[in-house]
Amino acid sequence: MSTKFPLPSSHEDGNMRDMPSGEQQTLDSAGVDSGKIKGHAEGSKLNQQGGGRHSEYRPDIDGLRAVAVLLVVFYHLKTAKCTGGFIGVDAFFVISGYLLSSIIIADLDGGRFSLSDFYERRIRRIFPALLVLLSAVTVFGCVMLLPAELKRCAESLLAATFSVSNFYFWRHTGYFDATNGLSPLIHTWSLAVEEQFYLILPLVLRLLRPLSRSKRVQVLSLIALASLVGSAIGAEKNDSAAFYLLPARAWELLLGTLLALYPARHQLSSGLRNFASFLGLALIIAPGFAYSDNTPFPGLAAIPPCLGTALVIFAGGGPSHSITIASRLLSVQPLRWIGLISYSLYLWHWPLIVLSHTDTDVGNSIPPRLLKLCLLALSLGVAFLSWRFVELPFRYGRFRPSRRLVFRFAVVGTAVLGAVAFSLMRFNGIPGRWSGEAVRVADYLDYNPDDQFRQGACFIDGDRGQRFNAAVCLKENPAQKSYLLVGDSHAASLWYGLSKTLADRNLMQATAAGCKPLVEDGTVPRIFDRISQRQSQCQHLMAYIFKDYLPSHPPDTLLISARWVPEDLTGLRRTIKWAARFGIKVVVFGPMVEYDTPLPRLLAVSLQRNDMSIPHRHMLLANWLLDAQMARLADSETGAKYISLIAPVCERYNCASYAGEGVPLEFDSNHFTKQGSLLIAQRVVAAGGL
Repeated sequence: MSTKFPLPSSHEDGNMRDMPSGEQQTLDSAGVDSGKIKGHAEGSKLNQQGGGRHSEYRPDIDGLRAVAVLLVVFYHLKTAKCTGGFIGVDAFFVISGYLLSSIIIADLDGGRFSLSDFYERRIRRIFPALLVLLSAVTVFGCVMLLPAELKRCAESLLAATFSVSNFYFWRHTGYFDATNGLSPLIHTWSLAVEEQFYLILPLVLRLLRPLSRSKRVQVLSLIALASLVGSAIGAEKNDSAAFYLLPARAWELLLGTLLALYPARHQLSSGLRNFASFLGLALIIAPGFAYSDNTPFPGLAAIPPCLGTALVIFAGGGPSHSITIASRLLSVQPLRWIGLISYSLYLWHWPLIVLSHTDTDVGNSIPPRLLKLCLLALSLGVAFLSWRFVELPFRYGRFRPSRRLVFRFAVVGTAVLGAVAFSLMRFNGIPGRWSGEAVRVADYLDYNPDDQFRQGACFIDGDRGQRFNAAVCLKENPAQKSYLLVGDSHAASLWYGLSKTLADRNLMQATAAGCKPLVEDGTVPRIFDRISQRQSQCQHLMAYIFKDYLPSHPPDTLLISARWVPEDLTGLRRTIKWAARFGIKVVVFGPMVEYDTPLPRLLAVSLQRNDMSIPHRHMLLANWLLDAQMARLADSETGAKYISLIAPVCERYNCASYAGEGVPLEFDSNHFTKQGSLLIAQRVVAAGGL
């Protein structure tokens, strides 16, 4: 289970041909940012030397924004095999750094730079559309979200309002956080990174102004290199901090700054520039399909998309007769149009996706592919309306507000949003909106399984730096039959019930997050995937259990359980045969009933709507087929005993969803509560399974 949500954001329009030429010449650079959950760039008006606002429009940068934001949207829609589309955010960071730095440098060199002017432009570009989005999410939350969900949404609303949401989500992501997928504002982390960067960059550039351009390049290169080194280390040691926080992301924005400072960029031959621009596009697009959530990121893996973006920008500018082929492709009207609305598209696409998952009717009644197409079309439509009727009026035209009104608007808007967010937090998500019974069931969304799983001792998570405690978890008792439970978090969720029901036996436990109990994990990693700390710890634990412990300490029965997928069957067969060579009796627990949405949420909504069929409509029925396949594998092919975790609670597809009065069987979409674990264990033992 990934802790990254993780999902781009900043740009200038530039293509305003319907405006009077005089006004068109004074267009300011705009911006927003991007991430594994976001996308945006800055202004497209740049002169051939990387100079200022009053220069030639570059339509290819709008096209580049379009490529970046579409990668992010496809990634979040889980479509087109775009498993690494989060790199679109990194492309946006480079674009934003280039465009805004070009404006700052030109104004500094011209002796006209003003912090108040700079931040006025930022407010005009960023805040109006963001304010509308945050207001809409607040209304949506009050109508659709459960109290605990609304309280978390309000916390993220407060963080997004003050541009610190990257810190908030860094501190509030975890293995069992079932509500991360329902966080409609998690994508604002990248906006926060950009705004924090642009609080510092103008001051740094002003301090460096007395230096020659080459000296400025050297100083900023050292800072960028330090950031890249920190990012590479963080991607391996603390990937969440590296992903969300500015120090590990600053080099990406600074790459754009260095690009803006670099002189004589167009002295390359036409052939070299075409090669560089096509190579740049390949370095952006290829990682979008080659990377995955298991790729260590940002770190060194962020270099290709960032370098690719820089190459496209570097090679694509200059006189119209020297424009590269790639730049012409990026300048086609459809891409330019998407580039113009990319900030609003980034802002709106993720909340709309979250809405489709939150509404228990929408996600269930529309086929997945059609739903994705509808969400894409809806996102584009809403983004256009946001761009046309929110973004543009604050920046151009006769209704463009004055500077004083803009700053007042920002202060009042921030104060109102902050007050609303604080109130929603203070009143615990307004539980009065839901029935008392629904609220009590929904409280299980905040369920803490640490004690149930024996977290940190017998269930370990490498991402949390935990170590297996063999002295406690493999403690033997010669006076009792010994059972050893091995597997992942599904196995750990069974331990409580089994330990209570089999109290006359010595039940040992060796479990780890995301860890399949197989002799050798035959999974072939993707080319850019890394062996994470969690995976490494899993491998060490399984190697210890199967190679060191079991051959010399065979238990009476080996219990193996995991969140199985069909690809595991070959490894499972191999593991059972391995155990047979050592005379170890094996019991295999099959897949459990799973849902596409956390069960407590489904139950709360069903109580509120008086529709008890809602959980049934959200079950993942593929587990029934896998259950039958595993039963044949264990019983017929290998002789191991198979125990279904579906049969004890289901009659055909009619399944129990409560373990007791008001107690859900599962605390998320696929892990038993204590009572659920106990119910399953009691029914398995009563049926003679153990």
